Amino acid sequence: MLLVFARGRSDDLIGLIKRVNDEIYRKPLSEARAFVVFLEEPTAGARDALAAIAKEHGLEVPLTLNEHGPKNPPRYAIPAEARATVIAYEERRVKRRFDLRAGEIDEKSIAAMAEAARALRGGS
Repeated sequence: MLLVFARGRSDDLIGLIKRVNDEIYRKPLSEARAFVVFLEEPTAGARDALAAIAKEHGLEVPLTLNEHGPKNPPRYAIPAEARATVIAYEERRVKRRFDLRAGEIDEKSIAAMAEAARALRGGS
């Protein structure tokens, strides 16, 4: 499972989410799954915006809103400066974790996250 926490809807974050979607849903080798939690107020407007993003980019990965709004969800210890936190886990054990600040969401970090996704599925 890949769990992504996102702050904002910038192009670099959408690019990361598209890569998660491609790694998990476009090349399925097992039962690996993912979902994205946006750390913002759970309003109707925000839900509509996420639905529009999913439709525009053909995303299968679920895009959700944090029930606590922009506050960090309990037990995940997401750094305040992180634009995205990606947690790869299997059988309730964290295998890899990426806390990405502004400017750190690039091809190198996305490739490392994609490799973690492939490892979860036992892929190559």
